[in-house]
Amino acid sequence: MGAEAPSGPMAPPGPDPLAGALSQALAGFRAQPPADMALAGGGRFLPRDAGGGVVRLSYCGQEVDVSWPDGGVAPASLLSRAEHILVLQYLAARGAVPPRGSWLAFLDLPGGSHHLQPFLAGAVEPLARAFGRRPGRLVEAGRRLGGRGLAVGSAAVEVPALPRVPIAAVVWAEDPEFAARAGVLFDVTAPLHLTTASLYVLGIEVSRRLVEAG
Repeated sequence: MGAEAPSGPMAPPGPDPLAGALSQALAGFRAQPPADMALAGGGRFLPRDAGGGVVRLSYCGQEVDVSWPDGGVAPASLLSRAEHILVLQYLAARGAVPPRGSWLAFLDLPGGSHHLQPFLAGAVEPLARAFGRRPGRLVEAGRRLGGRGLAVGSAAVEVPALPRVPIAAVVWAEDPEFAARAGVLFDVTAPLHLTTASLYVLGIEVSRRLVEAG
C-alpha cells in the first residue's frame, strides 16, 4: 500500500480554486472603460491625476472602491475573495438595466435546475435555521446591510447586494405543524448583470451576511 497523502498543518497548500476565476474577472474588468463601467453599474468613477482611478459602488450597503486598472478593492477586508470576483464581473458586464421589482427563484434562472440542491443547502436552509423561530430578526439583519422590509411570508427583506442586483430573502416561521422555510429571490433583470453561476455565489454570500448580521 502506498503512502497516504499528507494532511494537517504540515500538508502543502493545494491549488487555489478561485485563482482562475479571479484572473478571468480581472481581465474582463481591465478591458472595459472605467467611466462606462461605473455609469452602467450604478457607481461613480473617480479619476486619478497620475492616470487610472477608482470605481466606487455599494455592496450590501457598504461603499467599495475598485481600483482601475489593477482591480484591487478597498477596504480589502470588506469583501471575501468570491465577492471580489463578483464585483469585477458585475462591473465588466456593464448591464446598465435597473431592477424591476419582480422576483425569480433560483430554479427560474437560466440553468438554475442544475445547481438547485447545493444552492438550497448553501443559501436557503441557513436562513431557515437562523431566522425560522424569530423571523423579525431577518428584517433587522437586512437593514444592517442597507436593505428594506418586504410584505412577503412571515418576514422578508430586500438587500441591495449590488446597485442593480437586489436580492430578496424570505422566511416563513416554524409552527407546530410545519418546519421553518426560507427563500432567496433574484430580480428578473439579474441575468443581464451576472451569469447563473455568479448569481449562485452571490445568493450564498448574501445569505451568509444576513446570518452573520442577525
